[in-house]
Amino acid sequence: MLLCVALLLQGQAVKRQQQAQLTRYMGVAQTERRSQLLFMQKLATEKERKRLKQLLANAGFLHDNAVLWLMSLKYGIGLLVVLMLGVNELFENGTLVSSFAVTKYLCGFVIGANIPEWWLKLNADRARKLLRQATPDAIDLLVLCVESGLSLNKAFNRVAQHLMRQGSPLAEQFRMTAAELEMLNDRKQALANLSWRTGVAELNTLSSTLQMAERYGSPLADTLRQISEDARRQRALSLEEEAGKLPGKITLIQMTLIMFPMLVMVIAPVMSQLLDSLA
Repeated sequence: MLLCVALLLQGQAVKRQQQAQLTRYMGVAQTERRSQLLFMQKLATEKERKRLKQLLANAGFLHDNAVLWLMSLKYGIGLLVVLMLGVNELFENGTLVSSFAVTKYLCGFVIGANIPEWWLKLNADRARKLLRQATPDAIDLLVLCVESGLSLNKAFNRVAQHLMRQGSPLAEQFRMTAAELEMLNDRKQALANLSWRTGVAELNTLSSTLQMAERYGSPLADTLRQISEDARRQRALSLEEEAGKLPGKITLIQMTLIMFPMLVMVIAPVMSQLLDSLA
C-alpha cells in the first residue's frame, strides 16, 4: 500500500516537473517567435512575408524560420554585392561615392537581393512539375482507398505510404494532409493547406472539390474519379503544348547551326575578293 502511494506521489511529481518544463519551453518559444516577428516586420510588410512564405512552401521549405532565413539571405547577398562593387570602384577610381557609383550600388543591391528569390522560383516550378505528373495516379489511388471503405484522412495516409515507396515528392504532401485532417478541427483548412503548399492547379481543384463534398455530402469516389480524369486531360494538354513548341525550337537550332555557317560560306568569298580589290 505504502509502495503504491509512493509511486503515485513520484509520478505526480514527475508530471508536475514535465508540465513546468513545457511551460518554460513554450514561454521561451513564444518569446523567440515574437522577437523574430518584430525583426521581420522591420524588413518586410505582412503581404511580402506571406508571399515569401508561400514561395518557400512551394519550393519545399516548410521550416518555421524559413522566411527569416530567406530575408536575411536576401539582404546579406545584396550587401555583399554592394561591398564588391565598392571595392572595385575604389581600386578603379580611387573613390567610393560618385553619381554613377551610387546607381551601381542600388542596381547591385536589387539584383543581389533577388538572386535567392529567383533560385526559389526555379525550384518551385520544378517541384510543381513533379507534383503535377504524379497527381492523376495519386488521385486514382485515393479513389480505390475511398471505395474500399477508408475515411479521407486514412486514404491520404495510405496513398502517402505507397507514394513514399516510389520516391514521389507528392508523398510528403499527402502525409502532411493526413496528419492535419486528424489533428485540426477544421477539415476545410487542412485541405486548403494542401493547395497552398503545392501551388498546383490540379491539387487546388482536388482541395476545393473535397471541401464542397464535405459540405454537401457528395459521393467522394465519383468526385475523385472526375478530378482524376480532369488531371489526366490537363496533363495531356500540357504535353501537347510542349510538343507544339518543338518546331519553333528546332527552327532556331537550324538557323544557328546550319543557316549561319552557310551564310558565312556564301559571303566569305565575296568579302575576300572585295578586300583584295581594295588592297
